[in-house]
Amino acid sequence: MNKQHVIVIGSSMAGLLTARILSDHFKNVTVLERDSFTDAPESRKGVPQGRHLHGLLATGGELLDHYFPKFRDELVAQGAVSGDMGETMQWYMDGGYRMKFNWGRQGVSMSRPLIEYTVRKRVMSIPNVKIITNVNVKALISTSDHGRVVGVQFEQRQVDNAPQSLNADLVVDCTGRGSATSKWLEAMGFAKPNENKVEINVGYATCTYRRRPDQKLQLYLITPAAPQEKRMGVLFPIEGDRWIVSMGGLLGDHCPEDPQGFLEFARNLPAPDIYNLLKDAEPLSDIISHKYPANLRRHYEQLTRFPEGYLVLGDAVCSFNPIYGQGMTSAIMQADALNGLITKARSLDGLWRPFFKAAAKVVDMPWQLAVTTDFAYPEVKGAKPTGADFINSYVAKVHRASHNDPVVYAAFLSCMNLFAPPSSLFKPNVLFRVLRDHWQRDNTSRVIQTVNNPANQPSAVQPSA
Repeated sequence: MNKQHVIVIGSSMAGLLTARILSDHFKNVTVLERDSFTDAPESRKGVPQGRHLHGLLATGGELLDHYFPKFRDELVAQGAVSGDMGETMQWYMDGGYRMKFNWGRQGVSMSRPLIEYTVRKRVMSIPNVKIITNVNVKALISTSDHGRVVGVQFEQRQVDNAPQSLNADLVVDCTGRGSATSKWLEAMGFAKPNENKVEINVGYATCTYRRRPDQKLQLYLITPAAPQEKRMGVLFPIEGDRWIVSMGGLLGDHCPEDPQGFLEFARNLPAPDIYNLLKDAEPLSDIISHKYPANLRRHYEQLTRFPEGYLVLGDAVCSFNPIYGQGMTSAIMQADALNGLITKARSLDGLWRPFFKAAAKVVDMPWQLAVTTDFAYPEVKGAKPTGADFINSYVAKVHRASHNDPVVYAAFLSCMNLFAPPSSLFKPNVLFRVLRDHWQRDNTSRVIQTVNNPANQPSAVQPSA
């Protein structure tokens, strides 16, 4: 197998993990990045959500520790906050708080710039990896029959230089949702992948605040009970003794950017936790907003023709409703799947077929979780998954059962963190507990209704004459 040189387009989390993994398999790895970097954790233009709250699911954290030993310890040393996800989350959902318990898996809370900066430092320290910044990739270079990609054409940004060419045995597109691959495929005579779009019109606003030493290190989540509620708020402790809070909603119920409107939005969330913390807190940043119109999935696994020597990974394959925090972990899992395949492959020829199938399998789980949940709102537009109404009705019962049942809550956390598929919530031991909780609540509600409305009780049956 010819594995001399690989080009990774984009130094997103997907691009950086891909570069790390492929550095074990190729003599040289070149990452081409549109932005420039400083030697500090800073947001950049190429990551439009970079200044907003991000979640690293436990699966993603464990994989980062695998590829970068003691990675989470390094984050904590820089001020990130670590803790058991079952114990540190103060999570209000559907009329109550999920119970706290020892789940046994650690989560890490930090800003997006810190995690990306820390990953980038690790990748840049790998001897056979080179990152070239401030470049635009303009086109793919292919063989005369367009059957194989053999490199890319790029140009330096803000410099009036002629385009440059760089050859490679493999090129991987990690440029995110705005990927140009579909356009490049059509130019080479290939069909572009089918797209699945689910319109949700999510918008949220974010601000950071000073965190006082006396404040408890908790993760505060207030999430909506669909379809009657659309607003959510999430507040995490991050490095620099700061809180970061993002608040917003689906279907146009977005959070204002002015300080008074921002605080009023917090006050009108279904639970008071975030408002109580923010009302006396010192803001450290401007309020910034972000809008996300739709979940978007590109079905590369359905293609029957594709150029050799080329792959697509990360948000360029699928980008999810960001309120579920699945994006970084999904990209890391796709890169991990590529590692397994390329370790066993005898040739790069045909690698795209098993890789896109593996990537689709990775994406299926978070896509099903995100899209099915979004379709709890009748106004959401797109291809509705089969059985979505039934699943959402059941999952609503799971949410309520997690208020007081650690077995149900543990099953939900495993699913949310992509350790287990959504079907795991229907395992007999979980199903029994969920239905038992529902029956108990239903019976309690009937008793309360009877006590409060004695006039509605049926009258005694009179004997017939």
